[in-house]
Amino acid sequence: MSLNAIVYCDCVESQRLSVPHPRPQLLFIDDTGYPDIRSDDPLDEALHDQWEAQNPCLHEHFHLVEHWLGNVASVGEIRQKLGQLSENPSTEYPILASKVVYSGSHSGDFLAGEDVIRLRDEVARLRKVVEASGDATQWGDFLSKLDDLVDGSLSVNKPISF
Repeated sequence: MSLNAIVYCDCVESQRLSVPHPRPQLLFIDDTGYPDIRSDDPLDEALHDQWEAQNPCLHEHFHLVEHWLGNVASVGEIRQKLGQLSENPSTEYPILASKVVYSGSHSGDFLAGEDVIRLRDEVARLRKVVEASGDATQWGDFLSKLDDLVDGSLSVNKPISF
């Protein structure tokens, strides 16, 4: 099990599709930012799946940004290191601690709006703490991935999905 994070593109909303949707009246963007279909009809669902399989935009699976953040063990290690750098991670880094690295295998949830902005601020603060502690090399890749996810999210006004 592992922790992946995705920001979906805005190609559907911006009408930058090379293949039109077969049932555009049923197409919608779900809470995670992913294009989905409002129908339980197996035919509609099959047409939607076929449309997705055609890669109707420049982004494979509509992924603007996608990062593997770690497996259960490595995310647990990040959580442990966060605890070593902070007396109270859930207070100092509430989004990171309680919505990102609380588990190394959570899925189906997302950060949107203000939570993304708060994560950006937490990552910036944590980067300063990490640099002062001399652990920058251990944290660099993880923090860079979070920066990339935040930047992607803010650029298209979409959530970061896990």
